[in-house]
Amino acid sequence: MNSSMTIAQLKDGHDFIEMLKCFLSTSWILECQGKVNFTPIGGEFGDWVCEPFVSNDIIVDIITKKISLKEDVAVTIFYKDSTHGADLLFDPSKKRMTIGWDIDRVTDQTGNLDFPWYIEKVKVALSRKFAGLVLNSIEHDSGGRTLQTREDIL
Repeated sequence: MNSSMTIAQLKDGHDFIEMLKCFLSTSWILECQGKVNFTPIGGEFGDWVCEPFVSNDIIVDIITKKISLKEDVAVTIFYKDSTHGADLLFDPSKKRMTIGWDIDRVTDQTGNLDFPWYIEKVKVALSRKFAGLVLNSIEHDSGGRTLQTREDIL
């Protein structure tokens, strides 16, 4: 299976919290089938938990606490009324956000990820508050061969 991601360099962890809030104020949600996926306090990228969804505020509070502790952050979001999702990852030591586009992928006619579909959704969510932010996207096949790259500016 191909692996696709978009990377953005942020100023700090506060930017990541603001980005998550921007996603959640548009057509992205945390809850899928009554559950939410994230890394808990004390957990790293591989330590995902799937818990009953209570509210966005609770998850945002957990992520805020993780950032204050300088812990890696991971949370899954879904495009409203669909099963298309993404993993949002934030590495506080590198101030880098990675969006993994590998949950029920939207693909083009060739079977590659439909980056324009995803980037348009990201622009709707983030362009007002993060104008000028550079997004670097890449897709690899299962053998690590690069299939496509692109750069977008919000």
